[in-house]
Amino acid sequence: MEVEFLGGAREVGRSAVLVDDALLLDYGLMTGDPPQYPTRDPEPDAVVVSHGHLDHVGAVPALLKGSRRPTIHWTPPTAELARTLARDTLKLHGNSPLCPFSAEHVARLGEVEARHGYAEPFVVSAGGREYEVTLFDAGHIPGSAHVLVDDSVGRGPAGDRTESDSGATRLLYTGDFHTDDQRLVSRTTARPDADIVVCESTYADVRHEDREAVETRWTERV
Repeated sequence: MEVEFLGGAREVGRSAVLVDDALLLDYGLMTGDPPQYPTRDPEPDAVVVSHGHLDHVGAVPALLKGSRRPTIHWTPPTAELARTLARDTLKLHGNSPLCPFSAEHVARLGEVEARHGYAEPFVVSAGGREYEVTLFDAGHIPGSAHVLVDDSVGRGPAGDRTESDSGATRLLYTGDFHTDDQRLVSRTTARPDADIVVCESTYADVRHEDREAVETRWTERV
């Protein structure tokens, strides 16, 4: 399994991870003036989106330009949030070089999407290979997911693999996640086994103040 970062590495925004030059995990934008998009324009056979925030899903409609029609896999809440964010982006930057997609591309999302629940494995075909993908609740926002990609489809159970079984790899792409309960969603409890973990680390070196204390102070000011 080969992994290429098209954004989101040593920066916050435009997350995009390309697996084997065929399976794309997220395709976001970095807000700013001007907004920034992933470092190159890939042509994946399939896309899996972790959650509906701009830095992870904001550029997805651009993948549907021309004759491109990669299947886009996500949870139902992420599908709805993606459309809302795309329409907002068009209001701000539509019909300008600052926006790489149009309303037509947003409309095409309905033609290519596949919606999935948590802990329900599904098979994705990309680059002439098959991957088993499973989404796990990431506890970040409604619909947010950890993405587990297993390229051992057709190779037998993971426990039967050997070191010589080249390419048999389980990649966990965490996306954004929370380990504490939120007002809208509960914390993540998923801990799937993986050989490789690509982990969100935006606040890895930040110690946050106790949430209840912050909420109490905020309500006192309102």
